[in-house]
Amino acid sequence: MNRKEGLILLWLVFAAILGGSFYGVAQEDEVKRFLPPPPPPAPSHAKGVEPEYLFEYNSNNEKEYYEVYLDKFIVWTTDSMEVYSCLGNPEYVKNSYESSPGIRRMECSIGDVKLGKKLRDNLRKISGVIRVANYCYDTSTKTECRPEDEVNVMLKNSADSVKLFSMIDSIGGKVFPGMRYRPDTRWTIELISCKSTPVELANYLYETGLFEWARPYFWTEMCVEFTYDPYVNKQWGLYNRNNITIYKVNHHTDLNVSLAWNYATGNGVKICIVDEGFDTSNDDLSDHIKACYDAGTGASYISEKADHGTACAGVAVAIRNNNYGVAGVAPDADLMLASFSNKVVNGKKREEQMAEAINWAWQNGADIISCSWGINKKDEDIEKAVLDAMKYGRNGKGCVIVKSSGNNAGDITFPGTIPGVITVGAVDSKIKIASYSNYGDNLWVVAPGDSIYALQNDGKFNYNFGTSLAAPAVAGVAALVLEAYPDATYDEVRRIIGMSAMLPNGVPYDKIEVLDNNATIPIGKFWSIEYGFGLVNAYKAVSTACSLKKRWTLQTPEISNPSDLLEHL
Repeated sequence: MNRKEGLILLWLVFAAILGGSFYGVAQEDEVKRFLPPPPPPAPSHAKGVEPEYLFEYNSNNEKEYYEVYLDKFIVWTTDSMEVYSCLGNPEYVKNSYESSPGIRRMECSIGDVKLGKKLRDNLRKISGVIRVANYCYDTSTKTECRPEDEVNVMLKNSADSVKLFSMIDSIGGKVFPGMRYRPDTRWTIELISCKSTPVELANYLYETGLFEWARPYFWTEMCVEFTYDPYVNKQWGLYNRNNITIYKVNHHTDLNVSLAWNYATGNGVKICIVDEGFDTSNDDLSDHIKACYDAGTGASYISEKADHGTACAGVAVAIRNNNYGVAGVAPDADLMLASFSNKVVNGKKREEQMAEAINWAWQNGADIISCSWGINKKDEDIEKAVLDAMKYGRNGKGCVIVKSSGNNAGDITFPGTIPGVITVGAVDSKIKIASYSNYGDNLWVVAPGDSIYALQNDGKFNYNFGTSLAAPAVAGVAALVLEAYPDATYDEVRRIIGMSAMLPNGVPYDKIEVLDNNATIPIGKFWSIEYGFGLVNAYKAVSTACSLKKRWTLQTPEISNPSDLLEHL
């Protein structure tokens, strides 16, 4: 890129971020229009009425609790007239339809906690009522959960499917084949005439010891452009529901991907995760894996599993809307996996394997390389691999290299110190810098890294923390940018992400970072040694990329006095 082209690019990025008046960028009012309604209030309890709680087991054998709405429930019955008679007021029934032959599903909202509890208990005594299940409130995500007549399970051993069919048949339910991802072990159970509520049945099945997990199916309110994966409401980095109510105070409290997905989902972009190992059979990853490489053995497959690598891959590209698990930041991106070992393998030490993994990635078509690891001193092999990737990757446009800053509240770990690398720190759900997040002059941006609900090996999930989770999130954003602007160089992607980020309210800036000293009119942005340019904003980054793709058709702004611009920085 020559000097004139660079100046035009910088001007367009600056105009895109500040103006928001071009293709793909909504004005503030338009952004607000896309926001979902505030979360529902928690259940209120009348004096003398004890709150009730339900729980389900997660894949780590831990209980997750839900608070019960005592005045809202669903009744499954063979005699709707008995239900109306018990309720005493037909207006309590908000919706009613036949869920299966001879069985009616009636959604009830009483509006009074004490009366609701009494009516629910009375309904359970009626012979024609099959079961009554209350609405619940997920306190961690501030979400209202509506019970459905379905339970999803995963068997530990496919041979136990005979036992599953026998158990469910004896209680009046029906078992349906699992999804195409795990047809032998994943099953859906429709309760039909089963007396147990979905939560009760899920807990009973899990406690038999035959299942990796058993989950009741809850319907939850989602924003229209979001996703329907079971655990997405636990992913505050994608959608930080906790902060919606203070939108006007600090509205940028997550990656803002739900709006970005209206323009790009990473389709056609290849992300390579370089890590110690991966669960390549994971339902949220397997369909997107395009190539694998073991830098120790040289094999084209990865046999070593590692929760860390699996989690990082899921943060970046976990498949969305597959009725399983979580969603990645770039859910339609292609996935490449390159593993290394902390041991000497075939005479190659760890650092040699790391360098070889990076070289394999850019030489085999990776657009983005995400590294959630680091070493404390410079290594020439790794440095050359990174520099070669940025120079020769993507047919000379350069691979985007994303690196975690490190987790000891100290200096950025290598190779995050190499100029041109997007080095990423971690913030918590209140957008405060994580206490462990490393910082320094080469820190570019921050991303969610605390309490990240992520994939683990063998279909399990768990909360994780660290800059290791922040880096693949930014790699995902880079994939969205590249889908919107495929011809962008690695440095253009880096600048778009930096210029689109924003320091949280109240965070003082340390300096104005000048992005191009050689430009006739220097372009700069507020920068902090702990936050870099701030929290990444996927929507603004993609909007900017959409505009820059058509940059040569846009008007270059006329500058009468260059110093006027710097006064606004």
